[in-house]
Parts: sequence; C-alpha cells; structure tokens
Amino acid sequence: MEKVSQKARIVAIDDDPKVLELVTACLHHDYKLDSFLNPEEAIEAFETGLLPDLILCDIMMPHISGFDLHSQVRLLPNHLSVPFLYLTALDDHQYFRKGMLLGADDYITKPFLPYELREAVAARLEKVRLLRQESQIIQEKALHIQTMGGFEASFAGERLQWNIKKSAAALLLLLSSEDDVPIETIKREIWWESVVDNSVHVLNLRLRKIVEDFAELKVRKGKMSLVMQYPVVWDIQNFENDALQALEDLDFNAVENAIQLYRGEFLPNFDVPWTEHRRHYYEDLYIKLLETSLKIAPNETSRVMAAGRLERYLNG
Repeated sequence: MEKVSQKARIVAIDDDPKVLELVTACLHHDYKLDSFLNPEEAIEAFETGLLPDLILCDIMMPHISGFDLHSQVRLLPNHLSVPFLYLTALDDHQYFRKGMLLGADDYITKPFLPYELREAVAARLEKVRLLRQESQIIQEKALHIQTMGGFEASFAGERLQWNIKKSAAALLLLLSSEDDVPIETIKREIWWESVVDNSVHVLNLRLRKIVEDFAELKVRKGKMSLVMQYPVVWDIQNFENDALQALEDLDFNAVENAIQLYRGEFLPNFDVPWTEHRRHYYEDLYIKLLETSLKIAPNETSRVMAAGRLERYLNG
C-alpha cells in the first residue's frame, strides 16, 4: 500500500495496560500514537481538540463501555467520520452487530498478532486516503452551493457573482427539480406579484450567462431545464437526503450525523415564494431529527444532550 507523507494520528483506548503496550509496540514506528487507560479522559481529550485519523477502542471497560464512548464521540461534529475499530475479546455476534449499527469500521479480536493489527489499521487508513482523494477531485470540478445560513456558489474554486437574487433562486429551483419546470411555475415561485414574459426572458439571459461554464439552460415548449455538465455539491440536498434516510432507518448515529449537517436557516435573506416554502420544510425536517434523536437515544447521557439541544433550539 502507498504510504502517506505524514504520519497518521491514532488514539488507542483500553483499560488493560498490557494491551496498550502491545498496540504501542506494533504501531509507534509508523504512526503518531495517543493512548488512554481511562475512556473518560479520552472523551475529554476529544472535546478539547484531539482529532485522530483513527480510533482503536476496547468494548468492556469500567464506567463507560466502548459502545457508549463510540456514541459520545459521534456527537462531536469534527469526529463524525473518524474510523472506529474495536479491540475486543468478545466474539459473540450480537456484539458485532451492535458495533456495526453504531458505525464501527472493523473488529480486531483479542488476542491478536502484531501483523493483524498493523494490516487492519493500514487498510482502514488507506480507504480513508482514497475517499479524501476522491473528494478532492470533486472539489476541483464541481458546482458547490451553500444555502444554509447564507448563500454562496462557486465552480472549480471560483466564486460565482450574483447581481440579482431572483437569478440565484431560479437556478436553485431548477437544480432541485427532477423534471423540466413550466415557465408559469417559475413566475409563481420567483415573483410574489404577476409578471410579464419579458421579465422571465431577462431572467433567462442573466441565468444563462452565469451557468455557461458548467451547465446548459434550455427553454422549450413553455418549460425550463438545466443540463449539468459537472457534479453538484449542495449543502441542503446533502442534509435532506441524509435526514430522510436517517428518519426512515431510525438509526441514532445516522440521525446525529444528519443533525450536524444543518448549518442554519435556508437562504435567510431571500424573499421569493419558493425559498419561503422550502425554508419552512427544512426547518420542520430539522426539528423532526432533534425529536427523533431524543426518542431513540441509546443511553442517559445521549438523552440529556438531545433534550437540551431540542429545548435550546425551540426556545432560541
């Protein structure tokens, strides 16, 4: 496997000093290693800024199990995608299933041989490296749109300029539609008042100029559509897709991940009918996630955190 240029940081958590000694002996030459005998100290370190590339954790520990630690770590926004490998003497299938439902990436059963640990860690870090590489390629040639807490759009690293918000709203409406959009719908959703066809024509000209580098704007038979030539990375679509899937699966970690994607009100400074409707829809979806997180929280700590978060949002 191709080695990364900088040493990855690994955190190992186990209440058995001998296990941590073995982990250290196996990994310290190739990786930066932080080890914790006390899981509570590990959680405190994560909360105060320790961000590893991978976490190795025992399951059966005093006070906090590996499962509970995993759940708490996933509540931290910067730790949502950190790979999590269990070190465990437990080989019962129910434990494997529980760990996988929490989002574990792999199991290493004790006792393990040094090469088994090194291979498992290297394989997981290589997968992360490839995912990051793929993400970088998308970053370089994609239309990126931010619509939560404000509005910004860029293509291939260059920020798009918008003189009139109605043009931006029309672009987003077209992007969110699976089918061609009737021009009468454009009129109804972009303007509060009645408008003449010339206003739509001017809108089309402005929009065509803005999207010419990454899409083709088509107008035919009284309908408009966008033919995208590059991928679209849109924050609110990512949130909606993950939120709906999480609510269908009723998986606590998936719900928490979707909650973290919500970064604020949808297009707060846009005042057109379409954005007004969508704004209420996304807020309702976010509240449903908060309520679901409280209902399906796996332990008391998670329930207390979820209840406080919901109360702060509703009363804020």
